[in-house]
Amino acid sequence: MLGALTVNIGAASRGRAERILHWLSRQPDDVFLLTETSSGDGTAYLLKQFAHAGFAVVHTPGTERDRGAALVSRVPILPLEGTPFDRVSLPGRVALAALDTDPATWFVSVYVPSRDRSEAKTSRKEAFITSFLAALAELPIHQHDHLVIGGDYNVISVDHQPRHSGFLPFEFGLLDTLDKRGFVDAHQTCFPGEQAHSWIGRTGDGYRLTTCMWAERWPTASTPAHTCMRHDAPE
Repeated sequence: MLGALTVNIGAASRGRAERILHWLSRQPDDVFLLTETSSGDGTAYLLKQFAHAGFAVVHTPGTERDRGAALVSRVPILPLEGTPFDRVSLPGRVALAALDTDPATWFVSVYVPSRDRSEAKTSRKEAFITSFLAALAELPIHQHDHLVIGGDYNVISVDHQPRHSGFLPFEFGLLDTLDKRGFVDAHQTCFPGEQAHSWIGRTGDGYRLTTCMWAERWPTASTPAHTCMRHDAPE
């Protein structure tokens, strides 16, 4: 059984990255899916320390000012030459790895862009979600059915509590499409009926924006049942 932890590191400074590293080093999980990485010293320090400790590290550099995703694994990973996820609209927001298990276990760390009401940021987010789902649809069946997708989706489900206005159909469509493709919500599997919140807005309302899902057709004996949602890293 594999354990995975998804954590938003909030473009951590060097000092905060040291505290995050100390906290992560005490977690039992096999895979860390890190989101809101940056080009700053904190992200570089964190990933360098994991690499020096013998972890496998995957981090696709994005543009200098954009935030991204990374993946850190205790389990060795297999070499990859090219995947459909290389063609997403913002490649730095996806980190993909195939763990050297039998059969291979695939993990994707994803950081979907947030947005405001502007047309530019709305279009940017929609283009990313569209390209991400297109990449998922292109995966060979043996990858698709042994895949875990975790990170900051920056969307909510249609039955989210409390209900929030302002989300557009394409945003609800992300989770809806993943559900139709047979992906299971890890948190709801571990804690059925419990509404969790990974982020609290300025009004005090909670949002569950961090999600981890695995393919429903995954063989029961090897399902990563410990892959349950955790969210922001310690201050």
